[in-house]
Amino acid sequence: MHHQIRFVEGHTHDVVVVLTGTMTVQGNRAWPAGLVRHPRWRPGARVLVDCTKLALGPGVTGEDVRALAHTAADDEAGPGAGFRAMVVDSPVIHGLLRMWQASGGGKDWQTEVFYSRADAIAWLTGAHQAAERAPTAPLEDRVRVR
Repeated sequence: MHHQIRFVEGHTHDVVVVLTGTMTVQGNRAWPAGLVRHPRWRPGARVLVDCTKLALGPGVTGEDVRALAHTAADDEAGPGAGFRAMVVDSPVIHGLLRMWQASGGGKDWQTEVFYSRADAIAWLTGAHQAAERAPTAPLEDRVRVR
């Protein structure tokens, strides 16, 4: 699994992360760690994560799926969380992300999963504006899948 982190200006989102290759536990831990350690990272950043070039490898077992779904809860510790809109085109990857959310993954982040890039960007705009107006909502109010 590979990741590319690109900070952008003049967009609704601040960062674009593109995930490619075969999804792995190590890769699921590496990209968030790389993001929050990046010198341009700042708390509250709006991150668009493109998972449309991500796949599961052949022979994935139930244990592999559980391990993938339970990554990141402790590995995303860093200098503040942000807003993350994840774009998928695979029902399998969508399901894994839902399992990850249910396990408390990214608990300090506000995360949504979308099939549409336009919907993801619209949510990033609205989520960021809402956060500026209101205190942080409980986890169960912050994590939804669309």
